[in-house]
Amino acid sequence: MRFPVLLAVGFALVAGGAALSEYARRHPSADSKKKKDDKKDDAKKKNEPAPLPTLEELTSHHNYVPEAPSSDDFTTAGKKVEELAAAAKPLPNIAAAAALGGTLNAKGLVRAGDGIALWVEESAPTKDKSRMFALTWLGATSKVLAPQRSNVGPIASDGRRIVWAEEGRILSVGLDAPSVKGVVEFGKARVVALAVEGDDVVAMLSPSELDPFSTDPASALVRFGADRNLKVLAKDLIRPQDVVVDASRAYFLAGYPAVLQSAALDGSDHQPLSDRAEPPLALQGDHLVFRRGGDAPGLYTIGTGGGGEPVRAAAGEIEKLGVEGDRFVFALGNQVLLHAGGKDEPQFELPSSVLELGAGGGQLWVLTRDDAGAMVLLKKPLK
Repeated sequence: MRFPVLLAVGFALVAGGAALSEYARRHPSADSKKKKDDKKDDAKKKNEPAPLPTLEELTSHHNYVPEAPSSDDFTTAGKKVEELAAAAKPLPNIAAAAALGGTLNAKGLVRAGDGIALWVEESAPTKDKSRMFALTWLGATSKVLAPQRSNVGPIASDGRRIVWAEEGRILSVGLDAPSVKGVVEFGKARVVALAVEGDDVVAMLSPSELDPFSTDPASALVRFGADRNLKVLAKDLIRPQDVVVDASRAYFLAGYPAVLQSAALDGSDHQPLSDRAEPPLALQGDHLVFRRGGDAPGLYTIGTGGGGEPVRAAAGEIEKLGVEGDRFVFALGNQVLLHAGGKDEPQFELPSSVLELGAGGGQLWVLTRDDAGAMVLLKKPLK
């Protein structure tokens, strides 16, 4: 009789304990409820993005002094320049154009003086997937301006020097006296677009952690001059994309949808020039060249002073543009054309799409890929 009694008591205790647990779950004490609420709040805080920096924090900066590269760095990069110069074959000999080291990459092609500047990858990616690039100039000769650079971003030139960004850092090197100098470093920002004119460097800044597709008005346009003082030209910008500059004003694309805007370099005014504007954006004398989509896609021009409607200069879904003097070159699909005197003149058609395109020193320069998929650099005299 004792065993059945003990068994029944055991079942009763288990059932009672379960009932108490269920009651406690349904009617939690104030302390346990507070602990659960605290855990939920902590989880929410972990998932919430960090607050965006204020304008003052975004533009907070200090001088940047880069490390001087060793002579070995220049020797290594110089070998790649020789290879790159050999790869720059005149068109239409596309099939014979040499590949840039097979897996070697190049990017950021811009006009610089009487030639072009671009980044050339110095080696294949390392185990940590970092890539090292050399800033290279090609014209009548070829030379390395800055070897062993990483995280390279926007690049610009005014014909005397080249400036570029590495995350929140801006650096500079002269074409005639190649000694890399630090311009400025922003601690909480990344540089998304750059322009340079004389002593003025104009940069578009976004918070380092901001999603590029965010519509938060969190970006700014700034000028950094020879006096090393910073001037905010425009603030509360959405999705900054591109910028060019002349002696007195900066012209830039920002907004969602994007708008072509203008700002005085002394910060005295900021005004819109045209809606429905998209990159690429280029300065051609006293006119701006930019892209528009919609029902009548193409490249459009408008005076730097604004006023009047933009005029379509070239039709089609155009994404690549290079300007030299009173003419410009552009890519439409796999075809490259020259626009001069109000007319479009086909130059050649490539077997694959145009990756980068520029004009400098009377030459048309194109980065593309050959039939095997290797990157090649091509050039053709502009007549």
